[in-house]
Amino acid sequence: MHGQWRRNLAQTIARAYSADPNAEVVMIAGSVGRGTDDQFSDIEVDVYYARPPTPEERAASVERSGATLAALDQDADEWEEQMLFGHFRASSSTFLTATMERYLHEVVERAEPAPLAQVRLSSLLNAQPVKGHDQIEAWRARARSYPDALAQAMLHEYLPIPGLADIEAAAARGDLLYLNRILTDAARQILGLLLAVNRTYVPTPDHIKRADEIIAGLRHQPRHLAVRLANLFQVEPTAAASAVRELTDEVLTLVDDYVPDFDTSPFRAQAGTTRHRWDPPPDLVGQLDDTHEEQRPAIRPPYELVRPVQPDVIDKIAWIHLAAGRILSTRSHDKDTYYLPGGKREPGETDVQTLVREIDEELGVTLNAATARHFGTFEAQAHGHRAGVRVRMTCYTADYAGTPAPSNEIAEVAWLSYSDRDRVAPVDQLIFDHLHHSACLA
Repeated sequence: MHGQWRRNLAQTIARAYSADPNAEVVMIAGSVGRGTDDQFSDIEVDVYYARPPTPEERAASVERSGATLAALDQDADEWEEQMLFGHFRASSSTFLTATMERYLHEVVERAEPAPLAQVRLSSLLNAQPVKGHDQIEAWRARARSYPDALAQAMLHEYLPIPGLADIEAAAARGDLLYLNRILTDAARQILGLLLAVNRTYVPTPDHIKRADEIIAGLRHQPRHLAVRLANLFQVEPTAAASAVRELTDEVLTLVDDYVPDFDTSPFRAQAGTTRHRWDPPPDLVGQLDDTHEEQRPAIRPPYELVRPVQPDVIDKIAWIHLAAGRILSTRSHDKDTYYLPGGKREPGETDVQTLVREIDEELGVTLNAATARHFGTFEAQAHGHRAGVRVRMTCYTADYAGTPAPSNEIAEVAWLSYSDRDRVAPVDQLIFDHLHHSACLA
């Protein structure tokens, strides 16, 4: 667990705000609240007041937490206290209770895309309650009703994808700054469309930060989305241009499948346009006066393009099987770390083919391939490998026949809970965090 001290400190800050009678709701938010914090994470606490807090009230909450007040900020909807514990920074995002009511009305009842309001609803659904549990649950019950009209509005917000018409030209020219801007904008729009398809609120204002975590929570997505988006910035420019068009087409197909009342045809037509290559047509050849044309040197970058070396990545497929709030895990002979059942693909295998074969070999049960559903893709440092070697775990759920039992290299089958998190590999820990905060793992 990355820094239990962060969670303890977050609880201290939250309790300090909870002591203010004016604070009706207090939650631990951000990556600490979601359980996905790392060594770079700060702490965020969300507070909702009955009436506007005075500067003295705000400063008193910071003082009760044991922090030094760094700044008091404010905008139309939000008050923020920046505080320091030594050199470590934490902050509060504070609002009126009435402001959350307005956000719910705007987003859920009126289906307005309102990104900042959606960020608050996303935080509400994923934060850890500290005070005002009944109010939080009432708000969450309303927020869970993601309206179809909001999905439609979000699709209009993120279509068309800008810059696609220029992407081949930028790639051919080696215009990398412009190309990377197009790629980044396209990735942002693609994620926005997938949030709509999955009826998921916008988690951050640009939904680029922690994109892999966002992608892991999307049930409906193109295969290997996180890997493909990351590779856009590592492959050759022309390959990146082709990859963006492929992803766009696949995302529009998902829109057709899950938001069937939305007409994607005009956007497919726009996505297929490219900048025309203007060469003189045949009937003008020889008619153009080029006798005085300056002999200009070709514009070429005076360097060779150096691509970063991609780190080693181990590609694995895993089965997610839950029962009574516990998850099925395995331990190999002569090992003390537990892993989710699954393994590496063989040449030519699809994800599901790999999954079916590995589970049969390891547990002696037969998965029903037709019921396999992508759960998420997670990536972390590979356990037992040198620093920099990553493992990418693509996870599926599936029905099965038989009784799981250790076979071949598997020494033990165990049902683990969230309290066993430290006994599993780093990538499995990410999955445990996700399941725990989705109330699937006890």
